[in-house]
Amino acid sequence: MNNPYTHLTIFERENIYLLSSQKISVREIARLLNRSASSISRELRRNSKYKSYSPIIAKAMYQKRKSRCGRKSIFSNSRSWQIVRHLFVDLQWSPEQISARLKHEKSNVTVSYTTIYRAIYNGVFELGRLSHGNRGLIRSLRHIRKNKTF
Repeated sequence: MNNPYTHLTIFERENIYLLSSQKISVREIARLLNRSASSISRELRRNSKYKSYSPIIAKAMYQKRKSRCGRKSIFSNSRSWQIVRHLFVDLQWSPEQISARLKHEKSNVTVSYTTIYRAIYNGVFELGRLSHGNRGLIRSLRHIRKNKTF
């Protein structure tokens, strides 16, 4: 068995399909693929539709589950996006001012200035597509910061 966990590849899924269709046991499939028997069992249980396993469907289901995991951006909520965008674009407040004001008012929306900077640099508040070389709302910042990884 591999020590560091790695996700199943499409080739491993195809082998699981071929071997399980030949009625080979889960433990034997795991041994042949150098994987844990519980990983193979879990793969078959999670990704079998109508008691049949398909590697293509399994990969699609895996990708769908993976896209839903992880933290969601605070700006995925349209209300918080609107509030912060209004303060930044229309009122021309700095990210530090926005963060401090929302915290001071004990608003339902609290966001750090680092998150606001990250959103600005990632184009979260842009309404249209940016042309190549156009920096958009980054130009609205009072002080142009060095490219900094947040």
